[in-house]
Parts: sequence; C-alpha cells; structure tokens
Amino acid sequence: MNMKPLWILPCLVVVFSMVAEVHGFSPCGKCVRGEGKLTCPSDMVPERFSVLISDYNETSESVFELRCLHGAKTVNFSLIDDCSFPNVKYVLFNRCPRPNVTFAEVFRRVGIEPENVVTFSFLSVDTGRPGEDLEEWHFRGLGNLTSLKLRGNHFQSLPPNILQYTPKLNYFQLSFNNISTLSETLFQNTTQLKILHLYENQFTHLPDGLFKNLNKLTNISLWRLFRETKNIYSIELNNNMISSLPDDLFKGLNNLGKLKMKRNALKTLPSGLLADLPKLEVLDLQSNIIEELPSGFLDNQRITDILILKNNSLAELPEGIFKNCAGLQELYLSHNKLSILQNSWFPAPATALRKVDLGSNNISFSSFASGQEISVEENFPLLNQVNLEELSLEDNRITAVPQAFSSNYVNLTKLNLSHNDIEFVDANDLIFKSDEVALDLKYNKIRTINLQHIQNIAAYKVIDLSIAGNPLVCDCNLYWFLRILQGKDLDREVPQLQVKSPESLTCSYIGDETTDKQLLRVSSEMLTCSLQECPERCKCFTRTHDRMYIVDCAYQKLHEIPRIISQEKQNLRNYSLTLNLRNNSISNLDRVEDPEYRYLVNLTIPNNSLISLNESVLPDSLRVLDIRGNNFTYLEPSVIDYFNKTDITLSLGENPWICDCKLTDLQSFLRIQELKVLDFYNIRCTNFNETLIDVTEGDLCPIILPPEVIIASTVISMFLILSGVLATVTFWKYKEEIKVWLFTHRLCLWAVAHEEFDNKKYDAFISYSNKVR
Repeated sequence: MNMKPLWILPCLVVVFSMVAEVHGFSPCGKCVRGEGKLTCPSDMVPERFSVLISDYNETSESVFELRCLHGAKTVNFSLIDDCSFPNVKYVLFNRCPRPNVTFAEVFRRVGIEPENVVTFSFLSVDTGRPGEDLEEWHFRGLGNLTSLKLRGNHFQSLPPNILQYTPKLNYFQLSFNNISTLSETLFQNTTQLKILHLYENQFTHLPDGLFKNLNKLTNISLWRLFRETKNIYSIELNNNMISSLPDDLFKGLNNLGKLKMKRNALKTLPSGLLADLPKLEVLDLQSNIIEELPSGFLDNQRITDILILKNNSLAELPEGIFKNCAGLQELYLSHNKLSILQNSWFPAPATALRKVDLGSNNISFSSFASGQEISVEENFPLLNQVNLEELSLEDNRITAVPQAFSSNYVNLTKLNLSHNDIEFVDANDLIFKSDEVALDLKYNKIRTINLQHIQNIAAYKVIDLSIAGNPLVCDCNLYWFLRILQGKDLDREVPQLQVKSPESLTCSYIGDETTDKQLLRVSSEMLTCSLQECPERCKCFTRTHDRMYIVDCAYQKLHEIPRIISQEKQNLRNYSLTLNLRNNSISNLDRVEDPEYRYLVNLTIPNNSLISLNESVLPDSLRVLDIRGNNFTYLEPSVIDYFNKTDITLSLGENPWICDCKLTDLQSFLRIQELKVLDFYNIRCTNFNETLIDVTEGDLCPIILPPEVIIASTVISMFLILSGVLATVTFWKYKEEIKVWLFTHRLCLWAVAHEEFDNKKYDAFISYSNKVR
C-alpha cells in the first residue's frame, strides 16, 4: 500500500475545468448564465453558488461541480430545480454546507440521476461544530458509487454504518479532518475497497478489526497520522496491506513504547522512521516483504529490548545495524534470506542480548565475511554476545556444530540446530560452558554420533538432546551413544545425556539403508566399522565393544594366509585381532608367525585344507581357534599339551578323525577339558559311528602283543609242556626208586604217604636207632 495521497479518480474532478472541454448547456433555473457555468442567484450574497458542467472520458456533460462561497450556511437548490443533467457521473461539492437530506435527494433536485453517479467529492466544508458531521443516511441511494472523497471538512467523527449504502466503493478518502477514531464496522460492507486515504486526522485509536473485510485493499495512506497525539505508548497497524510509510509518520512521538506493523506489504522503510522514538521498547515488523534496512535505522533505539524482523526478505544487513541497541534482549530474524552473519551487526561493546532467532535463512558458516571465514571459532559472529540464553539456527545450511559454544555462553539453555546439513556429531559438540543445555539436532543429515571421548564432559553437566529424524548408521561410531541410550554400564563417568523420544530413533546398516532398525533393539556389542586399507579380497572392520580388529577373508579361494596391515598402521593401538579364513583352501598356518599377527586372539579357519597343527607357530595371544571341517585325523601330543596349558577355546568338529590309540590323548583332553571345546559332541570317528568322547578305551586302543613276544611265549610254553611230559613218563617208570629217594631224603612226603597206607591189611611200626648196631 502507498501511504502517500493517491489522486486517482478525485483528481479528475479538480482538473475537469482545466482539461475537459467546457460545453454550453440549456438555460435553466433562476441563475445567470456565464461562460460554461451558471451562477445562482445573481446577487452577491453568502448563499451564492455556481454550477460547472464539463466532459470527461468522451462523455458529454458528465461532470457536475457545485461551488459555494466560503462560509455559506445553506444552498438554495430551488434556483436550479428545473435543470436536467442526465449524463452526469462525476459530482463535486466544493465548500458547500452539509445538506439536511440525503445526497441522492439533492442530486435529483438539481437534475442528476443518483444511480448514474460513480464519483462524489465533498470538499472543504468549514464545519467542525457539533451536529455538523455527516449522518448515517447521507449516502443512501448512491448504490453505484465507486469513489468517495471527504476531504478538508473538519469532521470530528463518522457514523459507524455510513458506508453501508455504497457496497461498490473502491476508493475512499477521509483526509484533513479531525477524526480521532473510526468504528470497527465502518468498512463492513465495502468489500471492494482498494484505495484508502486516512491521512491528516487526529487519530488516537484504530480498532483491531477495522480492515478485516478489506481483502482487496492495496493502498492505504496514513501520513501525519499521529501529529497531535504526543503521548501515544502503543501503535498497532497489523494485518493491512501497507506498502510504504512516510518518513515523518511517527515524528514527535517521544513516548511511543510499542510499534507493531506486522503482516503488511512493506518493502522498504524510511531511514528516519524511528528517529523520534527514543523510548521504543518493542518493534514488530514481521511478515512484510522488507528487502533491506536503511543504514542507521536503529541508531536511536538504545532501550529497545524486543525487535521482530522475521518473515521478511532480508538478504543482508547494514554495518552496525544493531550496534547501538545496548538494551536489546530478543532479536528475531528468522524466515529471511540471510546467508552470512557479521560480528559488527550486533550490540557492542555493551550487550544484553539473550535470545536470537535466526532460523529459516541460508546461513552456512562457511562463507567469508570481511575476509574471514566465520566458521572459525574466534570469528563466530555471535562470539561477543556472552549473555545468550537461547539461540535458534534451525532450517539453515549449517554443516557442523559451532565450537564457540564450548568456551562462551555460560547462560545458554537452548540451542536449536534442527533441519540443517550436519552429518557428524562427536563429544566436542556436546561441550558447553553452561551446566544444562537443550540441544536440538532433529532432521539433519547426521549419520555418525561418536561419543568416544564423552568423559571429557563433566559428569554434573545435563544435556537434553533431540536427534530424531536423522539417517544414523548402525556402526561402531554409534557404540558409546547407544550404550548411554540403552542404559548400559560404561567404564567411565559421563554427563547426564537425556535423549528425547528414544523409542523413535532408528539406524540402518551400510548396504541396507532402506531398512531401519529401532535403535533401542540394536546390539551395541556387535557394532562394527569398515576400514579402507585391507588385504586384497578381504574386508576389514573394527569392533568397539571388545576393541577388535577383524580381518574377514572368508570364501575367497585363498591358498595361504594373507599378509595383513598391522594395528599400528591402522591406528588401532591396543586392539586385538580376529582373522576369519572360513571356506578357503589353506593348508598351513605358518604365516601367523609374522609380527603383524602377534595380537591374534581369534583364528577362525574352518573348511580349509589343514592336515596338521604346529603349535609353535601360534601366538601367545590366541584365545579362540576354530579348525572345523579341515582334514585332521589326529593331533600330536605336543598340541594337546599346548591346549592344556593355554586358556584357549576350541572348535574341532567335522574333521575325519581316525579313532585309534593316537587319539587317546585327545579323548582324555575332551573328558577333562570339555568346556574348552565348544563342539566336543561333533568330534566323530570316521571308523566308528560314534563321537570320540563316547568311544571306550578298549575300542579305541585294544591290547595287542608284538609278534616276537608271541613267538617267545609259544616256545617257552612248548618247552614247558615237553618238560612236563618227560617228567611224567620218567616218574612212572622209576616210581619206586623215586619214592624211596623221597622218603630217604624226607621230601614231598605228603605226595606219597597216603598212597603207602592205602589197601594194607596190617599196620606195622618199625623203630631203630643208630646206637644199636
């Protein structure tokens, strides 16, 4: 809207006598006919008036102008009541007093058809006394009126419904009057109104709903609106279509404290608009189309504490625009087109700024301002605003959390960085000078949250984190965050991280980005990260939970163990090594003697071509050995001894074990150390349909003598038998002699004594002594 007077249709009336061709008209009335006009009456009296008829827009005699003398009290229309002006569409009453009947009745009396009139101007009446304002019925009968001008009449008020009879009105001027307020219903029936002039009045109040029905209003002029109202504290010109303002609109309003002009069509602002407003506390210019602010526009607003410029089209701000605003506490610049921020814009050296809203702009913190990259901490544009409590930077193009928050802003409680382009968050981004901060990172592009060094944040700090709507990746970088989220034990003290709506958080695995996993159900122990440097045909990972470096070379048709990149070169100090060689064609383990395998704790090599195991090549760090599905038939006793002496977990099944005496050591090991062998019931004998642990010792290793022992035993047995036979034959042949000899020598008497006594009829005892000779 244009706040300056717009002379469109009414201007035509003023210049009709100059630019329109003046025609003669038929003699009528009791008037003196002059050149192009009638003068009534002929005498020079105060009631004297003149009538001018002219052409406009190629319509003959379409303009009727009634001119009265200054101070005229009445107009005697009977002097021309026999005239006829059927072509008149534009009517002008100049310095003529208010009639006591409707203007439509006046028009009829002077020969004008009221329904033909589209423009009416009622100008420069010397009134202002009570009872001389217009009445509600004055415009009855003018239903086709499209332009109405009430200028310089000193009206003190207008009836609330005076315009109810002019629904087609699109231009209305009410200027140079003494009106202090307008009724909220004044424009209720003028929905076609496009241009409105209200300047040069004495308004002290305009109701909120004054313009609510004027949806087609495009121009409004209010200049010098407040010239007589020096004590106004609050002005609200909201929800209009004001497109420009005069420079001196608020001149002299030294006590104005609140100025609100939101939801208008302002594109530019006069540089001196606020010059006379030293006590302004609140300035609200939101929801206009302002493209720039004049340099020095706010230089006099030292106590302004709330400034609202959001939802405009500001792409840049002048140097030092807020510098003098030492009392500024809240600044709203969201929904503009700002791409950079400059330190010099903001209050300095004194500042009270505690809330700044810069959301929905194009700020990236990667542009250069005054030759310096503002993403650098020391050049952060708000670095000197040390009293900040709330900062909103949502919906911009920011790619990282500014590190200035770790050293400044001891009062910061809210930081909104949602809807930006941040891809990575680590523990440093959660370091704040203040003790409790609500950090909003929702709907960024965050894939990684690495809180490995979160112990650097004091345990008493409280961080309320909102992080929903980010494409998190289920990998090892998420480990510490996930442990905190799931309430699992950590080996360190950490701050109080309170995550909003944890049940809504999801992540996806690399290669399966279309499938989201609920974060609360993801196992932190299994999270891994890929490594770029890795042996050919292998994949390398790290697993944070047990600090494991994993080299996966499964199913690659390898014939030997590959050379790996050491932990030191991978920057994985204090990491153990897991080697997965499943389903290859490897026949020996010699390569694990190499230095890069000295931290090997898990060797998984099932389904290969191993036939023997040399324990001397295995590193001391080894804790898991999986040799299932190879070609082992037995294990050397030295290997079993190694298993017994080390704390190692084994998988030995699915090998072609031959159950014989060579496996007795392994069987004994399984029975004593079965907990070490995860699959002891899968160790089966190829020569028995049984598991090794269930085979009896006799079946496993039956006692079989050597051939030489058998031969020696046979010879000895035959010799003994032959000797026995010979002894028997000899005894029977020399039986008596032997018995005598035995008796004589008193040997084996038990063998022959009974035999001598059997079958004897008499017993005799013979005694003799060696003394009887």
